[in-house]
Amino acid sequence: MHKYEDNVSDMFNDGNKDNGSNVMYYLPVTPEWLASFVLSLMFDCKGSFRGIQKAAHSLLDFNLTHDFIAETCREAKKKATELNKKYNLSSIADAALDELFHLGKPVLGGIDLKSLYCFSLSNEGDREGKTWVSTLEIAKQMGLNPERVIADGGAGITYAVARGLKDTKLYRDVFHNIMDMNKMRRFLYNKIPTESSLKFPV
Repeated sequence: MHKYEDNVSDMFNDGNKDNGSNVMYYLPVTPEWLASFVLSLMFDCKGSFRGIQKAAHSLLDFNLTHDFIAETCREAKKKATELNKKYNLSSIADAALDELFHLGKPVLGGIDLKSLYCFSLSNEGDREGKTWVSTLEIAKQMGLNPERVIADGGAGITYAVARGLKDTKLYRDVFHNIMDMNKMRRFLYNKIPTESSLKFPV
C-alpha cells in the first residue's frame, strides 16, 4: 500500500518536470463521452444532479447544465426500454414482486431472484389487481412463467398472480412476517409497567 501511495505521490510531484512519458492516455472529451460520464456517475456512483455538476467542474473545468443531465437520462431511458423489450424471460424460475413509490405514485416492480435482473419497473396510477395483471401480461409476452413468486401478500399482487400466472406458486416473503412480529413485540413491551423487573430488548 505504501509503495503504491509513494508511486502516486511521485507521479504528481514530478508533474512539472514530466516530458510526456508519465501520461497514461489522452482523453478526447466529446458530447457522447460527457453523456457516458453523466450516466456512470449517476448509476455507478449514485450521483445527484448537483454532484454530477460538481464533478464535471472539478475534474474537467466544465459546467454541465441541469438540462443536459436530464436529457441524457431521458435518452438512456428510451434506449433501455427498447433493449428491455428484447429480453427472453423464460429462464426465470423464481421471481419477486413488490410495489415501490415515486412521488406518491406506485411503481410495480419484478425481479429475477437468481440474477437480480429487474424485469419490470412500471409507473402506474394505482396498484390494483387489474393493473398488476396488465403489467404481468407484458412480462408474459416476453416469456415470463416462473415456478414460484415471492411477494408481500398484498391484494393486488395476489389477485394478479392467481389470474395471470395460474401455474405459479405464490409465497409470502419473510421480511413482512418479521416486521409484523417486531411490531407486536414493541406493542407488548410498551404494555409492561415501568416498575416491572422484566426486560425485553427492543
